[in-house]
Amino acid sequence: MSDSSTSDKFLASFSFSIVIPTYNRASSLRLTLQSILQAEESSLLREIVVVDDGSTDETRSIVESFGERVCYERTERKGPAIARNHGAGHASASHVLFFDDDLIVPTNYLRDLKRIHQSVACDWIAGNIKTASTLPDSSFVRFLKDFR
Repeated sequence: MSDSSTSDKFLASFSFSIVIPTYNRASSLRLTLQSILQAEESSLLREIVVVDDGSTDETRSIVESFGERVCYERTERKGPAIARNHGAGHASASHVLFFDDDLIVPTNYLRDLKRIHQSVACDWIAGNIKTASTLPDSSFVRFLKDFR
């Protein structure tokens, strides 16, 4: 099989699962989910797996209000790393993206990620996404701002 036909088959089945761990941040999660679902080429999105790490707020009802493309999973206060791994276990797309629950995704994000994969052989990609302004910066975001 030629490289181009292998590449064509790969791109034809190309899709994303997005895993989002969360804990008691329903309001920012709602904004994150809205921004993802409004992205260009959202047809590339197979599912969003939200892993609620024991929240006591309205996280579950927020997730369920988005319909079938957003899946709700729950763990009991095991931390974000365990929640991410749990979500990855439920992801079914060819590519898994890990987002935080306070990200605002640019409308061209999914399209651009697909373009990168079309042009560069890589196993992972990292990038910069704006966080919801309704929340204070996390310690990681403060570190990145200081680093610049």
